[in-house]
Amino acid sequence: MFKLSVVLCLFLAFTALGYNLLLIDDYAASGSNSDFEELINRGILEGMGISYTYIYNNSVTKRTEDASYLSNYDIILWNTWNRVISTEEKNTLGAWVATGAYLVVTGFDSLGSPTDVNAAALVHSISSGDFSYTAKYRIYDVDHWMTDGSYEYTAGLEGDFYSESTDHDLAGPSAGTLALGIVWDGSGGGGFFGPIKFMVTENIGNGGIIVYWNGNKNVHDWSNTTYQPHLVNMFRNMMDYLCFIDPPSSIETVSWGEIKATFSN
Repeated sequence: MFKLSVVLCLFLAFTALGYNLLLIDDYAASGSNSDFEELINRGILEGMGISYTYIYNNSVTKRTEDASYLSNYDIILWNTWNRVISTEEKNTLGAWVATGAYLVVTGFDSLGSPTDVNAAALVHSISSGDFSYTAKYRIYDVDHWMTDGSYEYTAGLEGDFYSESTDHDLAGPSAGTLALGIVWDGSGGGGFFGPIKFMVTENIGNGGIIVYWNGNKNVHDWSNTTYQPHLVNMFRNMMDYLCFIDPPSSIETVSWGEIKATFSN
């Protein structure tokens, strides 16, 4: 009876969702000035039942160069801005994603000011550099899992940005990368169209995914439920998909047969 109980407990433990989520902030000397501060304070992830580890000052500690450290996690949300990432960061994160892990890169000036060709290559963008401020965005596919999910996306094909979320960079999708939405100025009923706002690259290596979310100063797109509930729900749909609907293949699983074999003697 004791052996059966132990086996059952192990089976339940190993079959439970086992993702490990990491939030990486490139700056902030302490958590109180984090770019993730609003997201954390409003409990957006906690409200979805998602737990996470948060680290800051990555521009100094360079955890994004540490393959051993990254191997502890299956999903990463990385806010990076106003610096050029190293070639080692690009290569280390690219190899980590290829194991079947999921990476979401965001941050205003993440590809420009200064121009960052390494970050562009990592997120599968054919362009990099700074771009002007834009007030609106347009969605290309309302049936995508980021817009058509459990959390209602109500903006339709076009939406507005909060005043602090208007700075974007020159992102353009490489072959095999989906352009989910584009930024535009919305003037005169038409206006000029700018770079890509949302890019998604799937099936990297062993099923890895990279999402590039352009702009998003202080991750207001993910947390400002007052002025941008449509973008917050896009973020919720993204996290729901990455954590629960299609969790990373990098998560190690243990079969029922392997657990029984442990106690066969």
